[in-house]
Amino acid sequence: MSSEFGLFALMLAPVVSMISAYYSVQLLKSMGAWFNI
Repeated sequence: MSSEFGLFALMLAPVVSMISAYYSVQLLKSMGAWFNI
């Protein structure tokens, strides 16, 4: 049970990190555009 959860978390970790990185980049872009106005 715990090993299955660990494997699931291991498979899910890169996807979550990619999504969080993408959203942080989008947030930085929107903030930069907002401050440039």
